[in-house]
Amino acid sequence: MAPEDKILQRFSMERQRLHEKKDMFNLNEEEELTHYGQSLAEMEKFNDLMDSDSEPEEKGLLSAELTASHFGGGGGLLRRKTGEAGEGPRAKSRQELIEELINKSKQQKRDRQVQKEETVELTEKLDKDWRNIQGLMANRTPRAQRDDAQPDKPKLDEYDMMVRELGFE
Repeated sequence: MAPEDKILQRFSMERQRLHEKKDMFNLNEEEELTHYGQSLAEMEKFNDLMDSDSEPEEKGLLSAELTASHFGGGGGLLRRKTGEAGEGPRAKSRQELIEELINKSKQQKRDRQVQKEETVELTEKLDKDWRNIQGLMANRTPRAQRDDAQPDKPKLDEYDMMVRELGFE
């Protein structure tokens, strides 16, 4: 066999293999497909019936306002139409937005610092009040008054002195 014939035969065999693989999933056109005994071709004729809810004159048409309100960020188109009569606020530049952001963060920092100072002052005041209340609850006199009113200790007798001396040895 000539080399050209071999190449031609190999090419035709490869084509047949590919064609067989593709046909594996194709349905035969000759067979009539049925569902519970009814022809699918006949059933397809009735699939285009209109429901009572669908209206043919509005099929596929949405107003611009409805589309903008559902998909365009909450009705921006409606706001634009009503705002066309009077000029709205102009868009801020990037630099203005950055400056505004910096000012907001500085203000928040000042607010936090003032809040912290107020908290510290209030805590100190409450601590002072608590010490006074605690002193009253314990029925104790303040230290300054206790030092003045201390009674004299009784003198140790001979027995107590001997016990202490023996304890040190």
